[in-house]
Amino acid sequence: MAEPLPGSITITRTEWPDSIEIGRASKSGLIKIYFNASDLTEAEKRIDNAVQARMHLLQKLGGALD
Repeated sequence: MAEPLPGSITITRTEWPDSIEIGRASKSGLIKIYFNASDLTEAEKRIDNAVQARMHLLQKLGGALD
């Protein structure tokens, strides 16, 4: 006899299923960027923005992480 079907099914979708890490934790810091590899234009924007944010932080800290 087959088991009864569940009353509900939950599907979880991750908006940014892919990630890349740039830098080194022991040097000037590590950043991890989450993106969707199927949308290359958006992925490039997210990477560029993260790199700019990292550079801004390093300037604010006077290069303290170098």
